[in-house]
Amino acid sequence: MYDTYELRAEAISVLPVTALSSKTDGGFKPGKAGVFDSLIDSYCAKEHGLFYEPNDITGNRVEPFSGFYSKSGTSHATHSVNKRLLTRVGINRQRATAQDEILYSLEVLNETQGKQQPVPSVYRSTILVNDDALAEQLLAFIQGNGDRIRLGGSASRGLGQVSIAATLAEEPANSLPHRVTAFNTKLQERWALWK
Repeated sequence: MYDTYELRAEAISVLPVTALSSKTDGGFKPGKAGVFDSLIDSYCAKEHGLFYEPNDITGNRVEPFSGFYSKSGTSHATHSVNKRLLTRVGINRQRATAQDEILYSLEVLNETQGKQQPVPSVYRSTILVNDDALAEQLLAFIQGNGDRIRLGGSASRGLGQVSIAATLAEEPANSLPHRVTAFNTKLQERWALWK
C-alpha cells in the first residue's frame, strides 16, 4: 500500500525542515501518529512565552523526519532514491598502472528505480518565473540543449549525463498567494488555541 511507485501520478513534495515523526515508529503508517509539522506550534508557544516540547498524538518523543512524500486521498507515501557506490582506483600517469593508496568511492544515483520492474529514474521540478519573456528563453535553451547537460561532479568520468525536458504551464491552483492565505488561516487557528 505504501510502495514508492504506487502514488507516482501524484505530485511529490519535499517535507519541511520542521517536520517531525515518532522516534520509535515514525513515518507514514496506517494507525500511527504519522508525520506532522511543528513550525506553527513552536512559533505560537515562543510568542506566548511558553515552552514547547513536541510529541506525537500518543505522547511519544519525536525526531526530525526528512525526505519526499506524496498524497493520494488520505494515503501518504514516502519516496526515496536508490543510490549505489562506485569504487575507483587512481591511475599513475607515468606508469599507466594503479597508484598505490589511491582508492576512492563515489555515491551516484541509480539510472533506474525499482527491483522487480526497473523503470528509468525521472525527476520533476517546477521553476516559477514572473517574466514571460525570460520563461520562453529558458524553455528554448532547455529544449535546444536538454540532451547535452551534465549534473553533479565527476563529469570527466562519464557521470551526470541527463536528459532535460521543459514545458510552459499555467500557474497552479495552489500558487503562492493561495498557500500564504491557507498558512495565515492555520496560524490564526493555532494562535487562538495557544492563547
